[in-house]
Amino acid sequence: MSTGPLNCSVSAVSRSAVLLALWVLMGCMAAVPPDGGAGAQGGAWPEFAGAWFTVAYPPGFRPEPVLAAPDGSGWDSVRFRAPDGLGAFYVLSPQWRRTDPAIAFDPATEQVIAKQHRTGQGTVHSEREIVARDGSYLRTIETVESADGTVSWTFQLTSRDAMARETLLPAYRRFKASLQQFAD
Repeated sequence: MSTGPLNCSVSAVSRSAVLLALWVLMGCMAAVPPDGGAGAQGGAWPEFAGAWFTVAYPPGFRPEPVLAAPDGSGWDSVRFRAPDGLGAFYVLSPQWRRTDPAIAFDPATEQVIAKQHRTGQGTVHSEREIVARDGSYLRTIETVESADGTVSWTFQLTSRDAMARETLLPAYRRFKASLQQFAD
C-alpha cells in the first residue's frame, strides 16, 4: 500500500519491470467477467429519479442522494456505492449549471495526475484524473458544459485502486450512457 503521492519517474532499468507488470495486469484483466463484475452487460438496472434527471445504476449498488435541488423538488446529485467496496459512481445533473462541494478537489489530500479539456458540438468537456495522496483511492471527474455555460452535468468514478477501476469501467460507461435529463 502506498503511503504518499504516486511517483511517476521511472529509471531506464525499471522500465522493463513496469512493462512486465502492465503485461501481467492485462492478463489479469482478461479474467474479469464480461459484465465488468458489476452487471455491465444485459439485464434491467434499477433507475434513480433526481429532480431533473433519471439514471440507471447496477443492481446491488446503493444510491446515496448528495445535493438537494435548490427548489426542493428532489436531488441534483447522487452517489451509487458498489456492494463489494470496489468504488462508487456519481452524477450531478441539475436544471442549470451548478457545482457540488462534495466532489471538490482537495489539494491537501489529493493530486491531479492527468487533465483533458476539449470543445465541440456546442459543449466543453473537462476530465481530471485524481489520486489520493495516501494512495487510498483514484477518481475521475468528467464535466460536460454547454458552450454558453448555462447547463452542465458531472460524472465521477471513484475506485480503491487501478484494478478496481478497470473492473468497474464497463458498468460505469453504461451508467453514464443511461443519463436522461429533463427540461423545464
